[in-house]
Amino acid sequence: MTNTTRYTILKIAVACLSSCFFMTSCENDVDAVKALGARISGIDVGKDVAIYISNDGKLGAKLTSPLMNRYLEDSSKMIEFPLSIHVDFYKDSNQVESQLSAKYAKYKETENIVFLKEDVIIFNTLGDTLWCKEMYWDQNTGKFYTEKDVVVK
Repeated sequence: MTNTTRYTILKIAVACLSSCFFMTSCENDVDAVKALGARISGIDVGKDVAIYISNDGKLGAKLTSPLMNRYLEDSSKMIEFPLSIHVDFYKDSNQVESQLSAKYAKYKETENIVFLKEDVIIFNTLGDTLWCKEMYWDQNTGKFYTEKDVVVK
């Protein structure tokens, strides 16, 4: 056997051996691949959300939160902000009139009611400030209410 023939056989052997390594290293678990594209049933999750709300084409409010969960089931359609929520309310599109913050918020879409709890703080540019442990906001009537103690300064 000549050196050229040996070299050719060696190249073929190395190619076959290395292709065996590649084929064994590329094995995927089918369940793991399916889990990559799976989503939690009935829940949309948003991280670091910023929601802009407009009235008649003018900026009315800006809502920010590190985490938002939107539950899509018909019986419990709601949006939850489990880590915190902050809302800037605008007098016109460029001037903040008041701000709201809470550590937890839940909005029931079918009832148009917002529930806020844990260190609820609302203040305006006039210096009025309201603190409470929990509060409801009925968007149908536009009224805020609570059965807990409220401090107004």
